[in-house]
Amino acid sequence: MNTPLNLQEAILNLQRYLRALSFIDERLPRVPLDGLFDSETLRAVEIYQRTRGLPETGIVDKDTWDSIFTEYLLAQELSSRPPTPNFFPTYPEGYETAAGEESPFVIMIQLLLRELKIIYDAIPEIEINGVFDKATEDGIKAFQRASGLPVTGRVDLSSWNRLTRDFFNYASF
Repeated sequence: MNTPLNLQEAILNLQRYLRALSFIDERLPRVPLDGLFDSETLRAVEIYQRTRGLPETGIVDKDTWDSIFTEYLLAQELSSRPPTPNFFPTYPEGYETAAGEESPFVIMIQLLLRELKIIYDAIPEIEINGVFDKATEDGIKAFQRASGLPVTGRVDLSSWNRLTRDFFNYASF
């Protein structure tokens, strides 16, 4: 059964909020970000309701939604970080990583991919070696595919911005 896009988007937002809260409340399971209200998402909602004194129905009614969203906003406010430096190379213009490249920038890409594997299960295990090797390329392709970016296997500014955004929004610290 296909879920209507606006409902799927609402479920994905619910999962994002619950996942973010799971990093500060270990009682909440880390739900997948897939837009499907499956048994894992239902379980997380029930646990959230039980631990917050809400009726444990598993139904995301207005009170449950408002509670989750308010707590999520508060958590975001309390954990907000100062702006991060932009490490993306500015020279040469239009820079993209290339197979075989060896640099500190590739190490940063590998570190981001390793952390984002928590969210994107399709990212393979990646060795932090500073070399843009086949595993790193495969990890970037998996990330690009899951993020709706063009699947090139290279890191351009668009892919870099999405990597860092997802890292700071969803990865564990």
